Amino acid sequence: MDILNMILPIVYIVVGVALIWFVVELALTIRKTRSTVEDMQKQIEPTLANVEQLTSDAKPLVERVSLTVDAANLEIMRVDEILQDVSSITGTASKTVTAVDNVTSAPLDLVSSFTNKVRDKFAPKRASDISKEIGEAKADSCNTTSANTDASADSKEVTTEKPVVSGYVPIDSEEKAEDISVADVSADGALDESE
Repeated sequence: MDILNMILPIVYIVVGVALIWFVVELALTIRKTRSTVEDMQKQIEPTLANVEQLTSDAKPLVERVSLTVDAANLEIMRVDEILQDVSSITGTASKTVTAVDNVTSAPLDLVSSFTNKVRDKFAPKRASDISKEIGEAKADSCNTTSANTDASADSKEVTTEKPVVSGYVPIDSEEKAEDISVADVSADGALDESE
């Protein structure tokens, strides 16, 4: 234990010296930190003063920008009103052009309609498919009747009745098939003689 009693005061001395050295280093670090903070404060103070001055100078600029934005909004609203007016003007102009077109085209349509009616009256009338079939049937029946009439002319009196073929009412020999229009033939092929 004697050795332990001898080593123990040496350990206390070493620990004491280390603590003293640590306290001295801590004091030096604090002193350096304080000087650094003071130097930084000397540099930051003018910068903060400049920032305050810039902020105070920027307030009128911000107000001017705000006024400019408000003026731009007013101009945009005016442009919108102008565009609405232009839209209504173009709509009115379009309606006017349509009305003028209708007024100018009405006489032309009237003349065109009149000329079409006159052309239809003077145009040759074409026979429909039903009229052609009826005419062919009549021609066939006339040929058959004339052959029968020639054979029986010596022995019998000739009949003057006209044959009726599938609802066909024969026309007089003075009328021509070309003079019959499609409107004169009904849906079943019979000739409408009401006119």
